[in-house]
Amino acid sequence: MIEIGEHESIAAMAPAYSFLGMIFDQDMSNLPLVQRGLKAADPAAPHSRLGAYQEGMIQAWHELIDRDIAR
Repeated sequence: MIEIGEHESIAAMAPAYSFLGMIFDQDMSNLPLVQRGLKAADPAAPHSRLGAYQEGMIQAWHELIDRDIAR
């Protein structure tokens, strides 16, 4: 296990991740902006809705799985 601090580079601290460490670092640096944007979209909303099509596909899969499990 490798513990990486909040302000430490994943690429520097975990070289085994190779190029993915740089991608993780970029994603982590973007998270505060993403969070701020999600909150700005509708502060009264209890959750974020990412996209009607994607959400519909996820819902359809869950319904299919639930139906198959119930058999």
